[in-house]
Amino acid sequence: MADVFEHASRVKLRFESSKGFLSSEEVWDLSLPSLDALAKAANKRLREAEEESFIPTPHQPRMVSHDTLRLELLKHVIGVKVVEREIVRKKAEDRAKLARLKELLSAKEDDVFRAMSQEEILKQITELEAVV
Repeated sequence: MADVFEHASRVKLRFESSKGFLSSEEVWDLSLPSLDALAKAANKRLREAEEESFIPTPHQPRMVSHDTLRLELLKHVIGVKVVEREIVRKKAEDRAKLARLKELLSAKEDDVFRAMSQEEILKQITELEAVV
């Protein structure tokens, strides 16, 4: 994949967006829906360029390679951002689960104290007051 980024930087590849032309580095700042729109546009240009012509023409320089490069670069960035989004979602889920487990543990500890007799509670209070 490094070859794609190197090639993009060497040819000074730009991405046309609603915000103007963006460099390869600026593409990382876009949201997933914006990246998807750019990828769809690049893919559409690629499909249109692949249409067969029945009129023989002399060899023309292909700009398709830039669209291929754009699409590959965008697919990579989208893939990385999807993985990062999943990591953030999983961490948030894990934090919520940890908070819930701590609440349950606290409730269990409360249950242990509630199950104690008045005499046991007074005994522990007396012992703790002597230490504190």
